[in-house]
Amino acid sequence: MRRIERVREFIFVTSVISILLFGGCSNNGTDTKAHQDSNSKIYYAPAAIQRDEAFIMEDAWGFIDQTGEFVIEPNFSWVSPFGENGLAAVGEKHTRLKGYINLKGEVVIAPQFFSAEKFNENGLAVVCDSDSRLCGYINEQGEYVIEPQFVWTSGFFKQGVAIVKVPYTNLYGVINDKGEYVIQPIYAYIGAFASNGLANFYDSQTGLDGYFNEVGEVVIEPSFTASGTFSDSGLAIVRNDQNLFGYIDATGEYIIKPEYYHAGDFDDKGYAPVQSVSGTKWGFIDTSGEFVIEPQFAEVFAFMDIDLAVIKDPNNGRYGFIDREGTIKIEAQFLAVDELSPNGLICVQDPQSKKWGYIDETGEYVLQPFILKNDANEIWTFSENGLLCISDPITVVDGETQYGAIDITGQFVIAPQYQSLGRFEEVNVEFGK
Repeated sequence: MRRIERVREFIFVTSVISILLFGGCSNNGTDTKAHQDSNSKIYYAPAAIQRDEAFIMEDAWGFIDQTGEFVIEPNFSWVSPFGENGLAAVGEKHTRLKGYINLKGEVVIAPQFFSAEKFNENGLAVVCDSDSRLCGYINEQGEYVIEPQFVWTSGFFKQGVAIVKVPYTNLYGVINDKGEYVIQPIYAYIGAFASNGLANFYDSQTGLDGYFNEVGEVVIEPSFTASGTFSDSGLAIVRNDQNLFGYIDATGEYIIKPEYYHAGDFDDKGYAPVQSVSGTKWGFIDTSGEFVIEPQFAEVFAFMDIDLAVIKDPNNGRYGFIDREGTIKIEAQFLAVDELSPNGLICVQDPQSKKWGYIDETGEYVLQPFILKNDANEIWTFSENGLLCISDPITVVDGETQYGAIDITGQFVIAPQYQSLGRFEEVNVEFGK
């Protein structure tokens, strides 16, 4: 567990149907910011554009429908997801400065920022000044509500506060939506605010982690060598001075004693992966700390939505799947396993050919291994619309492999013709505010 885990910036909101394609069919998951040009995730755009739109890259960014017809011409150097207010951040093609367009592709906030992010639910967006490179917040008219003064900022949490990092000292504090400090920037680290209103922080004087609320009142005194964000289970992972992990509640009391070499968060059914104190085998515990699946695997991963968890066999080093009873449902036979697709298919790597294919929850191949990944971090999952964006090694233009999209039968439904394509991801968008 990493103690310092940056706050996730993306908040996906409600009604949809389109996509944004960022280079290379990869998704590093997680803490990417909307303004980073290296972002490779894909987002649905609002249904208000009339058809199933998608963003696509062809020397520049624009929007297409699923027949490949452009709805918004590729006139931008970069594009963000649309916010629930119907605005998307875009990069001007020549200067690469960032501004915002509406659903018609019209520029509503002129390109002027070094970076720009999707609008928050409170109507504010993080932007960074093109000269100072410092970040602030603008409203939907492009006016600064909070002047650029921060090295880094989070989005706003439901408590109405945001974490900021200030220049020179590089310390963290917390502001409200008026830009006023509710917690002064005196901390070397502040974690995300959980649903219970608590965030973990690092105390430089003691060298330990504790927890405070959104106004900076210390609720749990610094006493841990590492700490995590409270999960929906009401428990947080912490590490003691013996380098063992346990779980505390919102009062700081140990609910599960620190006796694990490593530990993960509880899922919505009360299972958490833990590594035995010997540092060798992994299993799963419940919220009382009792083993529901005894430690017996070289690795385990969180349960998927289909109630299967990936495990690594300690004998052959291959990956398979277990159910919540700990029963092997798919024998350990794969070199690697990727994410679960919305259609229930799982991308796995065949040990003989080293290619990737797709199995169902019984372990049967639906698509035989046929993909050779260029990057171990690439993630290949089907989108909600049943399409998989993929490169075609046969279609090469100017030395570049072209990307298209296939369906569950492996047939191209969008011909390989694009320099880069990412996977489709649904994002909910609200209108009429």
